[in-house]
Amino acid sequence: MRNALKQIVKTLDSIRLKRLSRKFINLASRQDYAHGLTWFGATIFQTPTDLFLYQQLIYKSKPTIIIETGIAKGGSILFACQMLDLLYSASGRKNWRVICCDINSTDEAQLLIKQHGFSENVKFFCGDSAGLSFSEVVAKTIQLQEKPKVLLSLDSNHTEDHVYAELVSLAKYVSLDSYAIVWDSRLGDLSKLTHALRPRAWSKQHHAGTGAELFIASELGKLFVVETGFETDLLLTGTKNGVLRKVLTGEITA
Repeated sequence: MRNALKQIVKTLDSIRLKRLSRKFINLASRQDYAHGLTWFGATIFQTPTDLFLYQQLIYKSKPTIIIETGIAKGGSILFACQMLDLLYSASGRKNWRVICCDINSTDEAQLLIKQHGFSENVKFFCGDSAGLSFSEVVAKTIQLQEKPKVLLSLDSNHTEDHVYAELVSLAKYVSLDSYAIVWDSRLGDLSKLTHALRPRAWSKQHHAGTGAELFIASELGKLFVVETGFETDLLLTGTKNGVLRKVLTGEITA
């Protein structure tokens, strides 16, 4: 009897936690909660729980190269560098790389990375993260490394079309058992009021999450599966079906 009651309470609590999670993410987004947060003094535009998720995925996949779109002030680039530096500190490996892209100036981020001593490990590109030029830069950088392991982190333009285009252009570089992460893929869970008060190029119906859905549902996405375990365990995350794990090898072509 007691065990049955505990299970009922646990189930009900789980439902309540999911509802609270959705409410928190909605209110936090409406208040631009992450915009005031910093990492080692640098503005990062990421919630602490999503940074926790990021380190989980980095540790599990152990990439030697991270492709990151969306640079902003450089906080997330610094975070990726420090995680890779820590990951390979014991082995002494120094040739890990972060390849990053933003349509806006990267000068501030480059200065930040230089101040922390990671300039030689980071390749900056200013331009369209879904464009051919950036894809070619990524390909050339990967070719320079012996036995590269690649992880992809998308956090730039959160429109459906752009995220889909990024995945079409860049997902082919993700290594087997590594990940393509679509941040802010939970935008559809935000209320109509939140979207109305924070007008963006995306909407409740069409956003980063639906871009990821389109990719997974297409021929291009057959090499990946949506891995929901991290999001389910973490609860407080801005991702929803946004962790895509590569499970098959092969070329992805448009």
